[in-house]
Amino acid sequence: MSASPSNNDSLPPSICLALIHNHDEERNSRIRPEIARLAALLSSGHLVQTIEVAYQATLRPHDTWLAFKRDAAYQVLEYQWKKYRRLDVSIFRATVDAIKFLKKKYQSKNRDAVTRWRRSSAIETTVTDKHIRAWDSFLESDCDILMCFEDDAVFRANSTDKLILVIQEVVSMSRQNNIYADLAGGCALSDLFIEHLIERKDDIFTYYQKPVTNTACAYLLNRPLVTMFKETLVRLPSLRLIGIDWMMNRLLMELEKQGEICQCFHTDPTALKHGSTTGDFVAWER
Repeated sequence: MSASPSNNDSLPPSICLALIHNHDEERNSRIRPEIARLAALLSSGHLVQTIEVAYQATLRPHDTWLAFKRDAAYQVLEYQWKKYRRLDVSIFRATVDAIKFLKKKYQSKNRDAVTRWRRSSAIETTVTDKHIRAWDSFLESDCDILMCFEDDAVFRANSTDKLILVIQEVVSMSRQNNIYADLAGGCALSDLFIEHLIERKDDIFTYYQKPVTNTACAYLLNRPLVTMFKETLVRLPSLRLIGIDWMMNRLLMELEKQGEICQCFHTDPTALKHGSTTGDFVAWER
């Protein structure tokens, strides 16, 4: 069912369900029926639209210079991300570590390793492009809420019920606020170092003082936040070269710089499994 604008806050928000994939039939055959079931259940109270983003240009490994620029950008982002999370970090130590990392990696004589990371660099930017195109389609649709799934998101028996609770939670929030929700996790919280940013938690959700991502396997954004993301990408187009997980972190950091507030919660336990980290699937980069 196509969605139409829901400018009246008294009307139920319209929802866009986006699947990002790579024409992998094994993955698609598992996730498409689950998304269709979710859409059918949500349609009883909301206008729902489903979209897919899959096209990609012929994959060619990045040249060494572009891969180096991306790796250098990641080193800067790592420092900025630590500052954003209020962690104790030394710019001197971070600079020294970054130089050591880049020097070791780019002086490598292992040709197979070089080929792998140049290819992975190209794959990361391709996946990022698909997410941005999903955001574009969402904004064109006039839907209010975007729920985005990569094809390695794995539904559990109770996943659909949890996702419906996610929508209900978002409905309870103001539509004028920026809202971000992580739905599938991927990294352990101990690896993310965000426990100290927890504001409160219950049996279903963990709420954070500021927006923090886990991975981009499955997440929810509302229209104000996607609009802000797109405005930032127009102003800072080089961010499109960053892998989607890191790019969303960078966009959220930019949001804070602008003094914008964003409500953030993660499903805990996660609504879905991140198949590439649980062993259900092999990651695209391999």
